[in-house]
Amino acid sequence: MITAVVVGSGPNGLAAALTLAAAGVSVRVLESADELGGGTRSAELTLPGLVHDRCSGFHPLALDSAFAAAVDLRTAGVVWRWPEVQFTHPLDGGRGAALWRSVAQTAAELGRDGPAWRRLFGPLSQRFGAIAEEFLQPVLHLPRHPVALARFGAAAALPAAVLARVWRDAEARGGGGRHEADGVCIGDAGLAAPGSGQAGLLVAEICLGGLGRVSLRAGAAASGWPTWLDVASDQPVLACLGSQYAGWSLAASKEETGGRKFFSLGSGPARALAAKETLYEELAYRDSADSGVLVLEVDREPPRVIIDKLLRDCGLQGPQLTLVVTPTTSLAGTTQVVARVLEVALHKAHELGFPLKDVVSGAASAPLPAPSPDGVQAMGRTNDAILYGGQVQLVVRGDDAAARELARRLPSRNAKEFGQSFAELFVAAGCDFYKIDPALFAPAEVWVSNLDSGSTWHAGAVDMALLHKLWLQQA
Repeated sequence: MITAVVVGSGPNGLAAALTLAAAGVSVRVLESADELGGGTRSAELTLPGLVHDRCSGFHPLALDSAFAAAVDLRTAGVVWRWPEVQFTHPLDGGRGAALWRSVAQTAAELGRDGPAWRRLFGPLSQRFGAIAEEFLQPVLHLPRHPVALARFGAAAALPAAVLARVWRDAEARGGGGRHEADGVCIGDAGLAAPGSGQAGLLVAEICLGGLGRVSLRAGAAASGWPTWLDVASDQPVLACLGSQYAGWSLAASKEETGGRKFFSLGSGPARALAAKETLYEELAYRDSADSGVLVLEVDREPPRVIIDKLLRDCGLQGPQLTLVVTPTTSLAGTTQVVARVLEVALHKAHELGFPLKDVVSGAASAPLPAPSPDGVQAMGRTNDAILYGGQVQLVVRGDDAAARELARRLPSRNAKEFGQSFAELFVAAGCDFYKIDPALFAPAEVWVSNLDSGSTWHAGAVDMALLHKLWLQQA
């Protein structure tokens, strides 16, 4: 007696049928075409003897799938074949690029882009077992290697055209960079290079470890500002607190630098390699990887003593470390700071004692101001954008009372200093962040939605009138 029917004999249908049959289920497979195979079928479509794949000719994950590991396909006559060149991409002028199975061979044929290819894909190929273990599981699962997966996502999510611009046309996007003698890459997003909004978006996604999406949109007339920035993440705790949060304090005396004192707070995926902050003990997480990226919000390149510290603490060699320097006075710097609107909410929720394990996802937006050439004013504008214009929704699980209390206590309006320019508050506090009411460091308006009950709570409100007063002048 037939107890299961599988419609379609492509690789997924056949895999389902074999899995059911192995479990003792009687299976019938239905196929409307003249032959089995679905997307794996081949035929002589153009010339005699020239075999084409009718659909997919590339099955790179087949051998790593749980199904292939559980079924002995070789005894069934399945033979895996690998072409010498995996695929090619033709370019204008008779040029082209070829992807070989070897990272080294591909890099050798890419000319000046070869080292960048090796830096990007070398570590990924070495850790592919851990990465494949993650993305071949169901979408909703707790990752065992989250930051390694994040780095894969950050690279894999970028289209080929964007990656090409990263290597060839940094100047067109307002960026630049150089290499130290030991191979450390110093990326310039607003120092000698002018910086740009697009560069700022890329820096923001780097800061999120590839676990978040950042974009710009035109504001509607009712919004009161022409350009808004949107951020979203389905793993906001790791993306925002484990990666984006600027929590790694990096300082060097003038004796150590041979000149001026240096201080910066580092953010980005490399924080999880060193795990120098107590936050990682609370997250119960530390990463291991063969490369790392750190973003520094400063107006000059880090001194050598800081670079050496980063290499030691992250356990990396020179070519494995990339540092992105982006001052807030640049368009890139302003953009990537405003992109921390979701992170500010996560940090505040953590400070309020809300269980991080109950945070499922988050989305946020904030108006994007023009950068100021004055450092304090530039920093003030980015904070004002979040404190008075930031809107955040957190999706959580758990107790309704806890979700409601989070919504009530989260907005920046709970601070006694709400309604004042952050730059003015900062100067009045002697340029000491710790003398400013901590309740102010929060988005202006929040929604907290509880998946377990279906309830949503709202609190706070944006103050566009204040932002207009601080940012806008009528012509």
